[in-house]
Amino acid sequence: MDSFKKINEYNWIDITDDFKNATEKLKLGELVHDVMFSLYDAMAAIELMDPKMDAGMMNNNNKNQKKIYKFEDMIQENLIKIDSFTYEELIGIIDDTYCCLVTWINGHSLAQTMFINVFLHNPQLILNKTLKTFCLTILKIIDMIITFISRANVYEEEDFQPKNYGFDLANNVNISKILPMLKMIEEEIRTEIDNNKSIDNDQQRKLEALLIRIKFTKNFFLCFYSFKRYLNQQNALSINEFIQQLQENLNQSECLIDQWLATIDLGIKPAIITNVEQQTSAVNKPDYPTIIGFEPLINQRLLAPSFPRYTKIKNRNETVEYLRKLLQRIRKILKIYEIDKFIDILRFFNHYSQQKQTTATTTTTCIVSRSLLQLFYLPQDDFVFGEREFVNVIKESCKRFIKPPILCGKIQMESETKEIIESFFDLCSQFFKKLLQIYGHNRASQRTKLALVFKEIIYINEKCAILEQILLNRSYCDHLQIWIMFYKFYFVQQYLFSGFELELYSLNEYSYIYFELDHICDYLSLILKRAFENYMEHELFLNSTNNSTMINNNKSNNRRKNKSKINNNNQRNNMIHESFVNYYKGLNQMSAAMYRLMIAFIIDKKIKILTKSLNSEEIRYKHRFEPLLQSDGTLQSYNNYRECFDRFVESKKSTIILYQEACHLFEQARKYFESLQNDLTFNDEIQSYIKVAKTNNIVLKLFLSGHNNKGCVEFNFNETPYFPIIRFGTN
Repeated sequence: MDSFKKINEYNWIDITDDFKNATEKLKLGELVHDVMFSLYDAMAAIELMDPKMDAGMMNNNNKNQKKIYKFEDMIQENLIKIDSFTYEELIGIIDDTYCCLVTWINGHSLAQTMFINVFLHNPQLILNKTLKTFCLTILKIIDMIITFISRANVYEEEDFQPKNYGFDLANNVNISKILPMLKMIEEEIRTEIDNNKSIDNDQQRKLEALLIRIKFTKNFFLCFYSFKRYLNQQNALSINEFIQQLQENLNQSECLIDQWLATIDLGIKPAIITNVEQQTSAVNKPDYPTIIGFEPLINQRLLAPSFPRYTKIKNRNETVEYLRKLLQRIRKILKIYEIDKFIDILRFFNHYSQQKQTTATTTTTCIVSRSLLQLFYLPQDDFVFGEREFVNVIKESCKRFIKPPILCGKIQMESETKEIIESFFDLCSQFFKKLLQIYGHNRASQRTKLALVFKEIIYINEKCAILEQILLNRSYCDHLQIWIMFYKFYFVQQYLFSGFELELYSLNEYSYIYFELDHICDYLSLILKRAFENYMEHELFLNSTNNSTMINNNKSNNRRKNKSKINNNNQRNNMIHESFVNYYKGLNQMSAAMYRLMIAFIIDKKIKILTKSLNSEEIRYKHRFEPLLQSDGTLQSYNNYRECFDRFVESKKSTIILYQEACHLFEQARKYFESLQNDLTFNDEIQSYIKVAKTNNIVLKLFLSGHNNKGCVEFNFNETPYFPIIRFGTN
């Protein structure tokens, strides 16, 4: 009461009208900025007393709201039952628990998802064996998921929240006891089905639906348990045993998905809301499950006073479909075991975290599957699949690229030189291991972290130059900088591509983005050609070294054998280099075509240009490429871009020439990509590029023939996020 008296002593002034009048003077898009009130403060502000932003209000927005009890108190007050559940109730509880699980792994807190199910608070108090076993299994699955994601460490705050708010995750129950318990429950339900065939079909169907969910829970648990055993350094599963067990559990889980969907309506559902007061109550909102055992507000006081995220629990159909996709993504992880070349490993990690865009929706990647990929490839520090040292994988990658004599074991070197070489490749292995981890993050975080990678690769390049100088002084012919330079430009290309995926570029920026991609992809193809030349030089060098040490009697025979072996190796590696050359030449032609199109569109005024801006095009150019400008020679300069652009404009030639050149370049790109159709390395993306190149070629030919050449231009990125399909509208 004293605090209220003090408040009343102040002379409060209502400034609502003055505030509204002041805001009317601001133009659309304008923000107030002050030394003590920045854009960050405005974006971080919380609207008090809004239930979607102020978590505390959900307990206060309804005077008639029922009192919330703890699980133990509910049992004492006979507010909840712990035995004698109907089949409908068990099915509904299991389905809604999985809904909460899927919502949790999509970035929401445990307190607002899993633990609104009060049965999970203390499963030991439950007398029904089926529900008790299910709850213990779910808690163990939660515990394993938290362990995997925390160990992989590729999550951001918006991806995952590991905090368990002090809830017990069945730590007193040995995980090895879970499987026998599930098998016993499964057998009891089977026996009940067999013994009660005379009961009505409806009850029989519900029993079978319950069995489907228990079987799925068992196999879903075993998927994660297989990973746990694989990652265990003591008595770990071998890689082959792990793959066999995981595939078996995935197969059985996926087979149950359609049966689950067919019985999705058999579980108990929330009561239909008819009362107006109930509709406004937080407890009866359709965003939360409200069947027996679920209390959406039970953990509300555990949250921060102004929790920033509003949680909407996924519905049952969405949940089952999500679980199907999760199982498919986990299965896809196993494909990396079949990949041999490290560059393909990098590409796999990169594509695995890519958002899949369709005409209707954009499917985001899953933090659980991304974390499992990290742990599957490197289950132990510096050991690939727990068997091979990662540094040896990096050395093998370098050998495949340029075959440096220092890695072929046929050159006599001083111990000091060997130590310098080992130190260099240790540095490279740490860099590439960090890069694999970056590819495990979500796409937006990847772009931020890739910007920091350029500093490290510049440092590695400097170390490489020092090493090459030492090797040259000792008459070794190595070109290690070619290998490093390839990855340097590869990361630049990935960084620019990520801007398209995240839709960061405005239409006005496309011209200089494709201008730089044209340069980068062309440079990558030249690097690969030079790498193959170096590979051949090193083969000849090693061959001549071997020949000089051969015994005269066996010289001719060994020379023929070595020559045959070298020719076979060269042919195989030539195919590796050649395929990547064609790939980057195709991207180069696509980028060059888009660059010419953008210039033509600007000249013909088919796209709107910024006429009023707070900065210049040069400032925007430098800002967009700022992380890439740390080393000279990586990008073209703005002056080069402007010089090329002005040359087209000042030539006063018809833009028809630009359209014709773009048409020809799309045709060339199609030919390069079609040469790679049988190459499994590029199988996922090549078809999309071919379709874009073909379609744009046809559209431009129609445009040049006079068909709809006065309409505005439209860009469709549905086929691939990097290169649009061009359309000419009617307006």
